[in-house]
Order: sequence, then C-alpha cells, then structure tokens
Amino acid sequence: MKGMVIVANPRLGRYAAEMADTQCIAFELMDSVELAPGTIFEADLRGHGGETFRTADGEEFTVFVEMLGAQRATASAWALGR
Repeated sequence: MKGMVIVANPRLGRYAAEMADTQCIAFELMDSVELAPGTIFEADLRGHGGETFRTADGEEFTVFVEMLGAQRATASAWALGR
C-alpha cells in the first residue's frame, strides 16, 4: 500500500503518514534515511511493531509502527511530540 509522509519530526525520529486508503499511521524511524513531508513510500502493513518500508526510489528503511487507523490530527500530534 502506498503512503505519504504528512508530518516529519527528525529530532524525535517520529513521523505521521496518510495511506492510500486514507487511514493515517504514526511511526518511529529506525534507520538513517531522510524523510520529509511529501515523501511517497510503499508499505506492507501487518500491524504494530517493526516493518520495512520502501521509498518511491526503492530505498528500504526500517520503522516501528506506533499507530494504525488513526485520525490525521492524532497521528500528527504524536509525531510532533504533543
């Protein structure tokens, strides 16, 4: 499933994204790849926990999914550390 980063907080390593089915997720980046709002990625979400995502360029990165099916405001607030 495709997703797009909507909030990036590299200081905390936290991100929020909107998926193709309009659900939002929040995740912690466990890799050194740079993600910014608007970054498109591919994900095979199986649930909370460790997952590997791929950018549109094919670069793989590891994340820890904290929220699935969240409201945009909730996922964004978590990413911002609020």
